[in-house]
Amino acid sequence: MKKIQWLKINVWITIWLFFALGTAAGVMSQPVTIEGIVVEELSGEPIQGANVYLENTTTGTSTLEDGTFSFATNRTGPQTILISFIGYHKASYPVELSDTNRVKNLRFELRPDRIEMDDIVISVDNSEWQENYEAFVNEFIGSNQLASETTIQNQWVLDFIRTPSGELFATASAPLIIENRGLGYRIDVKLNDFMWKLNSDTGLMLLDLQFSELTPNTPAEREKWEKNREGAFQGSLSHFLKSLYEDRLSRNQFEVVRFMGKQRDKIYKARRSREIILALIRNGYNPADLGEKVKAFHIRRPVDILYGNKSARTENRERARLSPQNESGIFLVRKDGTLVNPRAIGVEGYWRTERLANQLPFKIADSLLIN
Repeated sequence: MKKIQWLKINVWITIWLFFALGTAAGVMSQPVTIEGIVVEELSGEPIQGANVYLENTTTGTSTLEDGTFSFATNRTGPQTILISFIGYHKASYPVELSDTNRVKNLRFELRPDRIEMDDIVISVDNSEWQENYEAFVNEFIGSNQLASETTIQNQWVLDFIRTPSGELFATASAPLIIENRGLGYRIDVKLNDFMWKLNSDTGLMLLDLQFSELTPNTPAEREKWEKNREGAFQGSLSHFLKSLYEDRLSRNQFEVVRFMGKQRDKIYKARRSREIILALIRNGYNPADLGEKVKAFHIRRPVDILYGNKSARTENRERARLSPQNESGIFLVRKDGTLVNPRAIGVEGYWRTERLANQLPFKIADSLLIN
């Protein structure tokens, strides 16, 4: 039986902070495969990046460089395939799907959408959208090795606005479908809010995530996923926060040191206060949960977090940084290693590179925790 995980993320990023909250997801079977090619009507040339999907769903894909496409769905009965690409008329095609068939050799021809005004021909292109999309993917998915194996399957639901000052806003008309072949997950993402200041590399993401396990093609791919999942969790911000909650920082190879230094520092447990009680209530927690499901900590100044085995000769451990983002420096940590109030602290250093491609369902993360 396939594993099911759910993960809910609220992400606030300042110049230092990228953080995710989570729980566990559902799995959908996809028994029917639909294959074909999309070409330009007049020239017959293949169209790369055309969107092919089932009407009123988020199920679909984009065409490859040779114009071909292939995707699977668990829907049956009469359906309509929609084909769209900026600068071309949208096309549709009715199909009858059963749980045993395979719809293949489909060919769609798209006609250019041109508006003629006297001697001026205005052709719509998607270069601006593509530029914004690439910037979005870099910040949303990431830019590391795992990101290179992570793709958005239905990018056509995205729309962007970029301001003159370099702020990029993204909206999605339906949940994004993410396939992470580096960790072995499909992630359905509800994009509640996305704003990124490209000039300063800061921003805000508010996301709801649903995880489902992918099926490995080979035993070697399954082994790769298990190795990558462990690597994604070990030393991560989630790993650190869960270790902090359980008072196992040293055991899990974390050390708190002074800002840009080597001398040991400390993250303090915060005493029960009015501010803590109000923060719990605002986030749907009973004040009685303090100490049981939630613990409170505070930092008086920025501190650095070192991760890894300490060498007697050289300092080669990863270095991250936590900085207070309010006067009290209080932040609340759930038992699963997530923040109740993620805007309370800023994150810098190697944690700063964590993006969606690095995200794990927290039940998986729990099983990977080194005790």
